[in-house]
Amino acid sequence: MLLMKILYTTSFIFFALITVAALFLSAADVILEAWKDETKRIEYLTIIAVAYLLLGFLAVTIGLSRLFTTRKTLNNIPKSYVPIREEDIPRSVHSYITKSLADICCIALASQPSQDTTQPGWGRPGTSLANIHFKTSIRQTAVIIEQAVQKSTSIVRHPSMTIQRYIDYLVECRLIDKRIGRLYVEGYEKARFSEEETGEEHYKEFMRLVAVLLRMIRKNEVYYKSEIKEDESNLEVR
Repeated sequence: MLLMKILYTTSFIFFALITVAALFLSAADVILEAWKDETKRIEYLTIIAVAYLLLGFLAVTIGLSRLFTTRKTLNNIPKSYVPIREEDIPRSVHSYITKSLADICCIALASQPSQDTTQPGWGRPGTSLANIHFKTSIRQTAVIIEQAVQKSTSIVRHPSMTIQRYIDYLVECRLIDKRIGRLYVEGYEKARFSEEETGEEHYKEFMRLVAVLLRMIRKNEVYYKSEIKEDESNLEVR
């Protein structure tokens, strides 16, 4: 790049000096020839002066016009457009930019975590479980079950009631199955009290169990309400 720039600048200055020298030599030769003719010396010198003044004016006009046109063209380029295409810049510059962009892409790809690399107890990035801490999510299922029960049956969990006692109470009310309730308590207590992080497969199985519990609560809502009405009617009869 530096060598090409030096060659370009040197050649430009060289040919510019040759052009200026040729103009001065031709002007000097014409003036000398006109000076030899004493009869029409003034007339010839006037014509020569006007011709060279006109030539200088045209040269300056064309140069300024080219300069303004170039600046206007550059200013009209959209700001969002970056001239990095092969036809916009020299081939060596385009090759350098292409290589640099390829290197950046390779570095960005290599810096991404492997799909098999996961933090224990957390969902894998790029999946539906991303940014989910399994233990925290499992503990929050107790609140979800409480809200579902309260919405369906108006049963409110007492603050002093453990999750084991609460699930047993729901079993007594026939809102959930005893076996399903026992599996839920085991999974919940393991996630809450174990020092080891919960694995992804265990978390998925536990959430499927929670979904079954919620369906049971909605399904047995009718039976629970009918039993409540029956108990109330028996009390009225007594």
